[in-house]
Amino acid sequence: MEFYSPKNFKAGKYKFGKYNDCDLALLIIFNLIGAITIIGLGVMGLIYRSVWLIVLGLVLGGICIGSIILLTFPMRIYHNILGRILVFFRFTKKQKKYAWKGYDYGNYEDI
Repeated sequence: MEFYSPKNFKAGKYKFGKYNDCDLALLIIFNLIGAITIIGLGVMGLIYRSVWLIVLGLVLGGICIGSIILLTFPMRIYHNILGRILVFFRFTKKQKKYAWKGYDYGNYEDI
């Protein structure tokens, strides 16, 4: 299914053209956590002269920062990847009710 819309049709609703308030809060929080992890474990690695702590800090901080940047990356129809995941979970959790329109062969009457 393909929807046709101008390239900037969502740009007016969001801050910086692509982030809403929740996305900005998540970006700021997770980037700060990632930066603190990188700096904290890097300093501990320098104090204890351990390369493994420095590498661990870089990996954990990089995963934290990279994952939130990936989740807030814009998608075509949805706002971003996080929005698509939330829509998918809402759809799977919602109870689906289908109206029966057909013929009941046990009763031989139209419903």
